[in-house]
Amino acid sequence: MVVDGESMEPTYAAHGFNFCVLTAYRSHAPARGDVVVLKYGGTRYMLLKRVLAFEGETVAFSNGVCVVNGQPLDEPYVVKNSG
Repeated sequence: MVVDGESMEPTYAAHGFNFCVLTAYRSHAPARGDVVVLKYGGTRYMLLKRVLAFEGETVAFSNGVCVVNGQPLDEPYVVKNSG
């Protein structure tokens, strides 16, 4: 899979090539922070995204911080800009 865009940087570089194990979650559910592949609209187009929350949880963003169920989410993979 080729990454088209910068939404997953710095974990996955734009235009980088990545292998995806499409059977990875047959034996267990994804965990918060995992990167998953989503099939988009029945096409061969796929999305590479990170799991932030699960069904029934609330998500908000406050001052650039992701908040899940009222608690700031620890996101060690996010690079903070100093400016």
